[in-house]
Amino acid sequence: MKSYLLAILAVGLLIQHDAIAGTVATASHEQAALELLELMGAEDQMLQGANMMIDVMTSQSPGLAQYRDVLTEWSTSVMRWEVFGPKMVTIYTDAFTEVELRELAAFYRTPTGMKAIRAIPELMQKGAEIGAQEAQLHMPRLQEMIQARRAELEAAAAEE
Repeated sequence: MKSYLLAILAVGLLIQHDAIAGTVATASHEQAALELLELMGAEDQMLQGANMMIDVMTSQSPGLAQYRDVLTEWSTSVMRWEVFGPKMVTIYTDAFTEVELRELAAFYRTPTGMKAIRAIPELMQKGAEIGAQEAQLHMPRLQEMIQARRAELEAAAAEE
């Protein structure tokens, strides 16, 4: 979930004109993005997010609990910072100018910014839990809708 926070922050804010134009980030721009990601603890957040995703999966599908070690091994092998880090840098350099990245880093160095770094992942997790609970609560309606569509598709196929 925490890795989703980073994506939400990057995608949720306005993209600058130079990103839309597809300009290439300079080395200092990329360095500013990397420094911000490091300051935010992006690598740890990514790994913790993978573990939270496994928690959600196994709580929603108890049959998966016996495969928790397999899920963990898989996510550890796939969720590698060597792969995700450069892609996250690109996301951030596309979304923010170098100056904005440095301003964000300055904010995250303040007491409020440090509190945000600590609090936002938990808030996002709580939000995800609310979403999962609501989805579970309304699952019968989804199943009804899927069954109705299946019947429509089968009827259409029978007419052909």
